[in-house]
Amino acid sequence: MGGAATGQAGANSARHHGSGGDRGAGRRDRGSRANARREGVHSGLHGARAETQQGQPGIISDTQNAGKLTDSRVAAVYTGLAKQWSAATAPFVKLKPPAAYAEAFGAAAARVAPVEADLLATAKAGRTHNGTAGRAAGRRLALDFNSLGAAVAKLKKLLGLP
Repeated sequence: MGGAATGQAGANSARHHGSGGDRGAGRRDRGSRANARREGVHSGLHGARAETQQGQPGIISDTQNAGKLTDSRVAAVYTGLAKQWSAATAPFVKLKPPAAYAEAFGAAAARVAPVEADLLATAKAGRTHNGTAGRAAGRRLALDFNSLGAAVAKLKKLLGLP
């Protein structure tokens, strides 16, 4: 973020001090703003990744063990997981990537909400004692979670992240 503030201060300074003779300055300012936004996406993706990875083992283990849980426990666990997921992914979804990364970022961000919806559908199935709906929600959860993982992998590759 410091880079963005510094770049903006430099642009303001150039305007106020009449240094319009350097035509490359505007390109450099735009370049430094783009780099700052790219670094912000890197930073935000890293932070969001860390938070979602904390919730990932809970989602996976609870999904694998859901058949052993009572309906009321399924409702409680999956409602909690949905809240945890929402809080962990909110910073990622709020990121504003540079145009070069917008498509890949949008594809990943669009896959966040279906995972939360699947978690909530599983909780609802537990509350309504509907095993068929619970199994269907579990299948959708696995598909949506894997789809999100693939989209994030593409975004990470584009950003040059490990």
